[in-house]
Amino acid sequence: TWGLPPKQITMAAAAPEPYIALNASIPVELEEGKDYYWCRCGMSKKQPFCDGSHKGTEFTPLKFTATKTGTARLCQCKYTKNAPYCDGTHKSADVLAKYVTQLLKANSLLQQEVDTLKAKV
Repeated sequence: TWGLPPKQITMAAAAPEPYIALNASIPVELEEGKDYYWCRCGMSKKQPFCDGSHKGTEFTPLKFTATKTGTARLCQCKYTKNAPYCDGTHKSADVLAKYVTQLLKANSLLQQEVDTLKAKV
């Protein structure tokens, strides 16, 4: 507690974790001067762009304007330090561990659904 009485220590609420849409970047064609909305929550069905799936969460899309026309590699892991562009963070052990945990959870939920369907047959 570093010498502080417990009542003076406040814990910041943990920031919400984005869903890792894919543990890789995605090449997209951008047009200079055009505005885009990059998905930060990871739930958009139009990755890497926002489709409004974040509604009801703490997430908001990132508006950015393309500075040149051409192919850009946009982040899909949502942990880049250079949003919306990929910086390779998806290769880090921390993000890989989060991705594996996410996949295992999804697999478990799917298995529960299969078991429920089998029980009805």
